Amino acid sequence: PTPDDGVTTTTTTTTTAATPGTTSSTTTTTETLSQRKVVPSSMTLFNVGELDVTALSKWETKTIQQITLHSESEDVTVTLSDVYQETTSRRNLRQQEGQQQRYSRILADDASLKIDFNAVIETESSNGLTEQDASDIVESGFSTSARQTEYIYSLKSADSATFGDIDRMIIFVDGQQVVADSQKP
Repeated sequence: PTPDDGVTTTTTTTTTAATPGTTSSTTTTTETLSQRKVVPSSMTLFNVGELDVTALSKWETKTIQQITLHSESEDVTVTLSDVYQETTSRRNLRQQEGQQQRYSRILADDASLKIDFNAVIETESSNGLTEQDASDIVESGFSTSARQTEYIYSLKSADSATFGDIDRMIIFVDGQQVVADSQKP
């Protein structure tokens, strides 16, 4: 097993009284397939600044709920780790033409927040959990434009003062951009 894999070992002891004063013991050890995977992910939310501790906690809760809600597996536990946020804003330089040429700087109201995180997926399934399964579970929460909109509205309902201006998002799961159904060619 790798450090990201969880392995379950089960020991069962059975005692029977075949003859008075005699016991028999049977020990069975079963090793299941890996049960825990870490999926590196990155989300960019547009029109929001850096989150304080309370808002970040709400973001984590809503992100976990979104992934869990749309997972096809009923026995999945999702946690987030190694959360790092970075804000950006864009300055555009635009040339205006008229009697004279002049340059004006326009600050676009397009601040964005990039949040890098690890989604930790755990399952009790006896079938095991592959890297692709774990990535698919994370992606499923954001795989359609309706799900992305649903997620954005859940953030807004959790804290409208912080998340109220978010109008779009981009998410990468394990290095691949999740392209919502309406964005696909």
